[in-house]
Amino acid sequence: MKMVIRRLALSRRDLSFDGFDTYALIPYHCAEPTQGLPRRCAREARVRKDTRMWRSTYTRLSLVALVACIIGTLIIAAILVGRRPRAESGGYPRLSSDERVPDVADGWYRYPGPQPVFTFDGPFPKMPDEVLIYEVILPPESVSEEYIRELAARHFEIPAHAQYYPQSLIASLIADTAKVRYDRLTGYVTMTTPEWGRATTRDPNDFPTPDEALQIATDYVVEHNLLPADAGEGRLSGGDIGASGIIQINWTYRIGGYATWGPGAPGIYVGLGPGGKVVRVTKRWPQCRPWKTAPIITPNEAFKMLNESDSVFIGSKGGDVQSIVLAYHCVPGERYLVPTYYFWIADDKGYAAVPAVRPEYIDRNPSPADPRHRHPAGPAHAP
Repeated sequence: MKMVIRRLALSRRDLSFDGFDTYALIPYHCAEPTQGLPRRCAREARVRKDTRMWRSTYTRLSLVALVACIIGTLIIAAILVGRRPRAESGGYPRLSSDERVPDVADGWYRYPGPQPVFTFDGPFPKMPDEVLIYEVILPPESVSEEYIRELAARHFEIPAHAQYYPQSLIASLIADTAKVRYDRLTGYVTMTTPEWGRATTRDPNDFPTPDEALQIATDYVVEHNLLPADAGEGRLSGGDIGASGIIQINWTYRIGGYATWGPGAPGIYVGLGPGGKVVRVTKRWPQCRPWKTAPIITPNEAFKMLNESDSVFIGSKGGDVQSIVLAYHCVPGERYLVPTYYFWIADDKGYAAVPAVRPEYIDRNPSPADPRHRHPAGPAHAP
C-alpha cells in the first residue's frame, strides 16, 4: 500500500503540465505498482508534442502577420507622402460642376514684344488639390456723412468742422491738418497730411532708422485703433526713401494662411516723412468669409501655362523663376478672392501670375449685368 501511494505521488508529480496537475483527479486503479504508468507517460508526451507544434505554428503565423503589417504600413505611408495635401476646407461645400468663378486674368497685362521664355530648375512646391475661395463683404451701397465723419474722427482725429465732399465713389473730409478719403466701393480709407507728396529732403539722415520707423508706425496704428488683432507684425517696405520722400511700413493681409496680391491688395500702409512724421496712412482690410472650395491646378501645370497660355499676367522679360507661391488675387470691389500662382523672376526682378483655379471652373465670359459682383452684406468670418 505504501508503494502504491508513493507511485501515485510520483505519477501525479511527473504528469503535471504547465503548473496544472492534469491528471490529479484520475484514480489509480492499478493492481500492481508499475501498471498504468507508461501509458500515462505516453499520453503526457503526446500532449507536450502537440502543444509544442501548436506553439511553433502560432509563432510562425504571428511573424507572418507582423511582417505583413509592417509592409502595409510602409505602403500607406508612401502613398500619403506622395499625395498632394488637402486644404482645410472646414466643411465648406465644393464648387459644383455648373458653378464658375470670375476670370482674374481678364484684362491682365502681357509684356509687349516676343513671348517671354521662363525656366525653373528647382523642385515644384507641393500645393493642396483644392483651396477655399473667400467672399468679400462689400460695404453698403449708401454710407452716410455721419458715418464717415465718425470714422475720420476716431482713426485720424479729423475735427468736426472739416469740409465734406460727397462724390459718387470717393467721399472726402478736408481739414487744415489732414485729408481723409473714403472709398465707397471697397470701404478702404486713406489719410494724408499737407506734407504728403511735397518732399523737402531725401537725405537718409533726416529720416528715422528702420527700427525707429517701425516703432513710430506701430505706435500710431495701435493708438488710432487701426491695427486688427490678426495683422501680425509690420515690416519696412523696400528700405529706400521713395519718390514721395517717405519711408513706408506695411502690415500685409493674409487669409487662410496665404498672402494677397493685386491692384486691390489689402493691407495697412504707413508713410513717414522727415523727422518720422506720419504723412500718409492707408487701411485696406476687407471683411471676408469662406465661400466654397475650388480644385486648383498644380504648380507644374501653372508653369506650363506661363509659357504657353494667354490667360496669364506677365510683368517680366522672362528668365529664371526664383520662387512659386500661391496667393489670393484681389481687385477692388470684386466679390471673391481667387487663388492665383505667382512666379517671381530672378533676372529682372519681375513677376508673372497664372490663375490657380482649374480652367473648367473659370467664367471666361462674365455677364455685364453685375459688373461689381456685389452681394448683400452680412456678418464677417474672421480669416
